[in-house]
Amino acid sequence: MHLPDNLIIITAPSGAGKSTIISRLMQKHPQLVFSVSHTTRTIRKGERDGVDYYFISKTDFEKMIKNDEFLEWAIVHGNYYGTSYQEIEKKTGSGCRVVLDIDVQGALALKKKQVPGWYIFIKTKDIATLRQRLLARGKDSRPVIEKRVKNAAREVAFSKKWKHVIINDNLDQAVADMENLLHLNIQE
Repeated sequence: MHLPDNLIIITAPSGAGKSTIISRLMQKHPQLVFSVSHTTRTIRKGERDGVDYYFISKTDFEKMIKNDEFLEWAIVHGNYYGTSYQEIEKKTGSGCRVVLDIDVQGALALKKKQVPGWYIFIKTKDIATLRQRLLARGKDSRPVIEKRVKNAAREVAFSKKWKHVIINDNLDQAVADMENLLHLNIQE
């Protein structure tokens, strides 16, 4: 498969605000389309299958791995996550810029494969802020939050490998920084 260079690969530790920033960008800029990832994790309240993720069984995910159906995949926090070739083909065929919301492992895999695109790392000013955000959103148990915080400390170290890093201490400013970086306020 020929991969286009209009991919926007956004990664961040859990709780850094990646999904919120992406949501704001998608609302403001119709030239962006979202690549829906596959996952084996349990659907959370308010999430929709086929919109937020394709929620599938571990068995089905492993079949897709065996059939080489993923551009990238990783095990994160004990669950599988991946971007399918089919999803990328479907979304890039629209002529829009495609936004991938992926974990650090997945983004590193794409960098290693030299997949063309904009690689953007979002982080908070410190781990304490990240922990506070994870607690405030109330989506995970305390042990899950602590696991995510521990993983985040490791993941943030990889931000040095990214050319583009956005600090999300103020959501409006982080969205504006992303728009400026991607030239979204210029008519395309």
